[in-house]
Amino acid sequence: MMLTLLMLPLFSVKAFAAKGTLNDPVTVSNTSYSEATAILREALMNRESECKIYAKKNGTVSLSTVMRGIKEDAFKHTGKAAEGDYLLYNLDGITYGYHTGSYDPSIGAAIPYFEYSMTYHDSASEERTMASKVSSVLSGLSLSGKTQYQKVKAIYDYMTANIRYDNSYTKYSGYDALCRNCSVCQGYASSFYRLCLSTNIQCRVVTGISTNTKGGKEEHAWNIVKIGSYWYNVDVTWDAVYRQANQDYKYFLKSNSDFAGHSRDYEFSDSEFNSSYPMTSKSYDAGSTKKYRLTINGGSGSGTYSSGTIVTIKASNATAGKNFIKWIGTATYNGGTTSRSATARIRVNKNTTLTASYDYADAGVKAGNYKVASVNSPAKKTIQIKGNSKKNNARVVVGKKSAKTATFQIKSAGGGYYYLVNKKTKKYLNLKGNNAVQGSRGSTSRWRIVKSSPSVYRMINTNGKAATLSGKNLVAQPDTNRAVQQFKIGK
Repeated sequence: MMLTLLMLPLFSVKAFAAKGTLNDPVTVSNTSYSEATAILREALMNRESECKIYAKKNGTVSLSTVMRGIKEDAFKHTGKAAEGDYLLYNLDGITYGYHTGSYDPSIGAAIPYFEYSMTYHDSASEERTMASKVSSVLSGLSLSGKTQYQKVKAIYDYMTANIRYDNSYTKYSGYDALCRNCSVCQGYASSFYRLCLSTNIQCRVVTGISTNTKGGKEEHAWNIVKIGSYWYNVDVTWDAVYRQANQDYKYFLKSNSDFAGHSRDYEFSDSEFNSSYPMTSKSYDAGSTKKYRLTINGGSGSGTYSSGTIVTIKASNATAGKNFIKWIGTATYNGGTTSRSATARIRVNKNTTLTASYDYADAGVKAGNYKVASVNSPAKKTIQIKGNSKKNNARVVVGKKSAKTATFQIKSAGGGYYYLVNKKTKKYLNLKGNNAVQGSRGSTSRWRIVKSSPSVYRMINTNGKAATLSGKNLVAQPDTNRAVQQFKIGK
C-alpha cells in the first residue's frame, strides 16, 4: 500500500528539477506536497538521473517518511499512459537522502533538500522513440470505432505475434518489448499497460509469483484490464508462447479462478486493491457479444463484426469515365459519412449488404451553342438533322460542318445530364428504339457527356446506350465500341 501524506502541513517545501541550482531557486515558497510529487514525477518521465526537492522540516513527521511518501506517490497510477505503472516498471533503481545544504549568502542561510538519484531500464532518447512507436502501432491497428474487447484483443494479438521472450534476462523495458521486439515479462506488462491506456482502456500491471507446469516458481508480472464494469486477468508473456506455437490463448481475459499459476503480491490482493479493482467472477466470453455479417459488393470491408462495431468500407476504383455514385442498401452511417461517400463508416447492428453503384462522370460542359463532330470514320463530320426537316422523328446523321442544322444548344438537364437542342429546328436529340432522332423533350432526351480523353467525349443516354456512328447514321449501342462513340464538342 502506498503512503500518502498530501494533507500533512508539517513541512515546507521548495521544489527544483535537477537542472536547478542553489543560487537559482524556484521562487515559489511553501510548495505543496503534491507539487513536490509532481516535480519528481516529471524528472522520472524525462529520465533525469537526479532530482532535488528543497525542504525544511517544521514538524514531527520523520524526513524519511516524507521522502518515501513523495517517491511512492510519484509512481501512483494516474490513468495517463506514460506515468504510473509504466514509470515504475521502467525504473531500474531509486535512492534518496536528506541534505542540510550549504550556506547561501543571498538568503543568509543554508537550504536543506531531499535528493533522489535514479537509474532506468531505458534512456530519454529511447523513451521518445517509444512514444512514436506507440502511436504507430495503435494507428496500424485501426482501433477507431472498435469495442473495448476488440481494442484489447487487437493490442494483445499484436504483442503476442511480434514480441519474443528474452531468455538472456537483459531486456526489461517497454522500449525493449515494442522497439526491440524482445523482453522479459516486465517489458511485456508495462508496454501492454501503455498501449491500453493510450486508447482509453483501463489497465494495471500486477506482480507476484508464477508457478509453471513443473512446479517451478519465479517472480512474474502480468496485467489486469477493464472491460465493462469488471477487471480481467491477462498474461501477454505466457500467451505469446502459445500464439507463436499456433495454439489458442490460455491466459486472456480470465477470472482469478481461471488464472492458474499466478499468485499476486500482497499489495495487489488486499481489500483496498480489490475494492478499487473489482475482478470478474467469470472469464470473458467473446461469443456472448452478438455478431453480424457485413457483405460489401464492389468494395472492401466485408466480414463478421460484433454488434455496435464501426467499420470503414471503401468502394473499388471506378472504371474509366465513371464515378462512384452511392451505396445501395440500408445502413447506419457515422463520422459525417453518408451513402454517397466512397469511403464511409458504418455501425454494424444487423446483417447488412451494401453494393457500390457507379455512373458516368460528368464532363462539366458549359451551357452554350456547339457543333458535335465525329472523331473516327467518317472523321470530322458534324451531327445534324437529315433533310433539314423540322418534323419529329427526323433522323440524325453526320455531314458537312457548314450544314444549317449542325449547331446544338447544350444545356443542363440536372443530375449530371444534358439536353442537346438543335438550334435551327428547336427539337431535342432523342432516341427512337436504337435510332437517334429529333423530337419533343421526353424520356430519352437526357444525355450524359463524359470524357473519353482530353477534348474528346462520349454521349450516354438515360437508357445506358452510347451515341454511335453506323455509317452516316447516329444510333445508340451498348457502351463498348469506343472507336465509333467519340466526338469533339466545339464552337
